[in-house]
Amino acid sequence: MKSEAEKLIKNRFGIPKIEGIKRGDLVLKTNDKKIPGTNEEDYYCNENSFKFCLVKEEDQVPIEPIFSMDFFKAGTAMQS
Repeated sequence: MKSEAEKLIKNRFGIPKIEGIKRGDLVLKTNDKKIPGTNEEDYYCNENSFKFCLVKEEDQVPIEPIFSMDFFKAGTAMQS
């Protein structure tokens, strides 16, 4: 089940077009412990912070990370 935050990422940013890769082979991973091809771990997507990875898949198996990103919504203490 996708969280509201995951739906927001997909709706606002979508899956990009990348030359040489079929769009159907690109998958947004948001709740994975580990993704092959990267040393990053513990991907998550909740209402205030995100760590996700766009990966190329073949036969529903991640084979190549394209990019990863993590960010959070700043609290009021950081905004002052």
